[in-house]
Amino acid sequence: MIEQKYDLEGLRPAEHVCEPDSRNTMFVRIDRTSGSSRPMVLADHHELISAYVLHAGVPPEIMLQFETARNVYLYAWFVYRFYPVGEHQCLACLELALRERLKEEIRTGKIKGKRPALRLLLKYAVDNGLVRNEGFSAWQNRGEINSRARVEAEKLREASEKNLTEITWDESDIQITAGIWIGIT
Repeated sequence: MIEQKYDLEGLRPAEHVCEPDSRNTMFVRIDRTSGSSRPMVLADHHELISAYVLHAGVPPEIMLQFETARNVYLYAWFVYRFYPVGEHQCLACLELALRERLKEEIRTGKIKGKRPALRLLLKYAVDNGLVRNEGFSAWQNRGEINSRARVEAEKLREASEKNLTEITWDESDIQITAGIWIGIT
């Protein structure tokens, strides 16, 4: 366990501002070819976030909100509790984008409510084929994602029960099962 130099939930002391939140240092990158692993670093975190982009035709106000979300996720490397803030910003950006895309449907009352919120906007978009599960890699890979998560949870539980500081497993332990996607109701 890493010795903590300051309160993780308080204001970060100036001399530690550029250090990763210790909770982020528990993650590793695994080379699936060689099986080797190494601790994740800021560049890995940045690479994951930079993979998400919007096309050039997105209105500037939506692009700005999206970039704000990406930057909050980036800075979550330093303050772990920024992850839910970044997620909230992503959802706010999605609502803004749907509100822009569906402004005529909102104006004409096809979507009920004075100012329909994200849930209604997203349901309308899904029901009308504007958003489909098949377009999301997480949906396409749901079986593998769930299977890996199940093995990871089992190994973490085992490590906790045995009071271990680290645990490994073989990729062949992962049995891929069919994925399930729960849609919006």
